[in-house]
Amino acid sequence: MLKTVRSLAAQPVAGQSLAAFRIAFGLLMLDEVVTLLQGGWLTRYYIDRELLFPYFGLEVPPLPAPWLHWLWALCGACCLLVALGAFYRLAIWGFNAIFIYFFLLDQALYLNHFYMIALFGLLLGFTDAHRCWSVDRRLGRIRGSPAVPRWNLLILQFQVEVVLVFAGLVKIEVDWLRGEPLRTWMLERTWSPFSDLFAAHWVGLAAPVLVILLHVVGAPLLLWSRTRLPVFLVYCAFHIANAHLFPIGVFPWMTIAATTILFTPDWPSALARRTGVVLKAACRAVPAASPLFRAAPWGVRLWRFVSGPAEANGEAPTAFRPLRPAALAVFAVYALVQIWLPVRDSVFEGHVGWTEEGQKFSWRMMLYSGAGDGRFIVEAPDGRVWVADTHAHLDALQSYLVFTKPEMMLHYVQWLKERHAAEGAGPVRIYADVGKSVNGKPWRRLVDPDTDLAAVGGMRWVGDEPWLLRPEWQQVADRRIPDWYPPITAARFVSMLGALSGGSRD
Repeated sequence: MLKTVRSLAAQPVAGQSLAAFRIAFGLLMLDEVVTLLQGGWLTRYYIDRELLFPYFGLEVPPLPAPWLHWLWALCGACCLLVALGAFYRLAIWGFNAIFIYFFLLDQALYLNHFYMIALFGLLLGFTDAHRCWSVDRRLGRIRGSPAVPRWNLLILQFQVEVVLVFAGLVKIEVDWLRGEPLRTWMLERTWSPFSDLFAAHWVGLAAPVLVILLHVVGAPLLLWSRTRLPVFLVYCAFHIANAHLFPIGVFPWMTIAATTILFTPDWPSALARRTGVVLKAACRAVPAASPLFRAAPWGVRLWRFVSGPAEANGEAPTAFRPLRPAALAVFAVYALVQIWLPVRDSVFEGHVGWTEEGQKFSWRMMLYSGAGDGRFIVEAPDGRVWVADTHAHLDALQSYLVFTKPEMMLHYVQWLKERHAAEGAGPVRIYADVGKSVNGKPWRRLVDPDTDLAAVGGMRWVGDEPWLLRPEWQQVADRRIPDWYPPITAARFVSMLGALSGGSRD
């Protein structure tokens, strides 16, 4: 069986769909790099800030201001080379190194689509996406046919399905099914015609269920040829609506481009052949004196280039070596990690939207709207006590995040501890008086006020943080909320639906 899997993974297939995604990936990221560079993103979020919030155990040193700009510009050059398929290996791994470096610099800027881009970039780095439609091929740097081994597509198809399916599965929780925070966000967007729809109560309840069905049911249907195109068009409409409603940058367009990987490997040629008759007819209808008529031959050549057979040079498909067992094992481990990360919140006590344990890298997009506020009380060895002035060191976004994100809270406490030690205050103790609200629920205390956070070294990879309070379990004990909340598990899903139909007790 292992030998069969290795042989099937190495089977040559057309490289056109992979090349199309490579081109779209490079161009979309080039636009993102230029947009952020022109908007002063680096200066505002990296250079002007007094402190950054790296990930525990993954700290990287920030470069001086000029080098950050040059490094980001180099990332843009790598994006262009990736799109062109020029010096592809060097370009894609250069992009990966630079993008992941910026990703790790500050978790305050974490977004699911940045994580998704990093994964796509890494996977593209292992593929032969430059075997088709690339400058490398034109320059003779690529020999053989423009086919690629099937595993090049399979790993990307797997990643796309993981993103889409889990984006729906993680939404099967009580707040989302009650319409929050989607209803609140939509009613705030009075400039959009969609806002009026959510004024109707049934729309606020139906829309979240439809979003879940689109991902949980629609994503697998993209693998079936008969349903692939209509579901893809629904996904396109969904992502365009998201781009209209929410400032989520490149995410909708990158997801649409990535979803095309689920089509047949030669879909660009098939699409061009089906539209070829229309293009030829349009060229005949254009008057001879029109500039379009003079440009028509170039359009026909481009169409022939795209619609030509995969083996246009007459060569037989390149025979690829079977995937090595070690490589197959690496991909298997990668797949297991990608499946485990979105469900790892089940090993933590409490609701992920409250504790943030298991929140990152789990495709929990648009699920929580949190609010936090409080103060940090510093106690010096000589008995002096004062309240830290967070606004003196943090901007508005950072001030919000340190009161809602426990990991960032710990980073800030450690920074305060080191700062006061450098100023001669000695080994201070720091206590947090912090309240938080999630999706409009009542404010409750987030942190144990008697815990010295300066003595907490960092967040655990596995296991609950004892200094984080979990008020939901006390509410369960007081019978103020159902005993299945939180978290929502498959065994409790039927009870949840029954409680929703019978009314809420919290």
